[in-house]
Amino acid sequence: MYRYIFLLILVIVAECHDSCHKDRACKKAHRANRLAERHYEKVFDKVARGIIAAEREVLHGCNEGSSIQVHEIYGSDSYVLKYNVITDSDDISIKIKHRVIYLSVAKVNEISYRDIKILPQIVNTQDAQWFVDNGELNIMFSYKIPLGKDTPKSCGEYVIETVITVPKSSSYLLELKSGDSLTSTLPDNVAFSANT
Repeated sequence: MYRYIFLLILVIVAECHDSCHKDRACKKAHRANRLAERHYEKVFDKVARGIIAAEREVLHGCNEGSSIQVHEIYGSDSYVLKYNVITDSDDISIKIKHRVIYLSVAKVNEISYRDIKILPQIVNTQDAQWFVDNGELNIMFSYKIPLGKDTPKSCGEYVIETVITVPKSSSYLLELKSGDSLTSTLPDNVAFSANT
């Protein structure tokens, strides 16, 4: 009985292996596919470990006990990070390197606030601006492409390794001087309230 099972397994293996028995191109293709599969498995594991390590590092530095709340707003035209309890007299520094943002707020006679976040891939980090409105720091980003637009993914996207210092928005300040509020200067579907 065991001999028949062994013989059946041997025949099945021989048939599977025999599919490229005399065809060199077929053997090369199978070998190339095996090597490519091993390569992509290694790349997949390496990239996943790197992203997981970065996310853990950011979570480790998260200010859970801080009274400053952070909100993310995905509007139809822009992405906004909103921090509460910021005043105009604070010294604010915002830097971006690729998709990592570093915020440092030096408060007068108080403990300073710092935050690091990984930004969504869809935001255009080079167009970032910040402004303070009603005691809240708002960091606004445009999208690389409009939301909902079908766009083919390109392998030609580049990594920005230089540090970008985010400027304070001067156009927003001019609009505020004319009596507008934050909600009137942004798209209708971007809401700015403490409950967002």
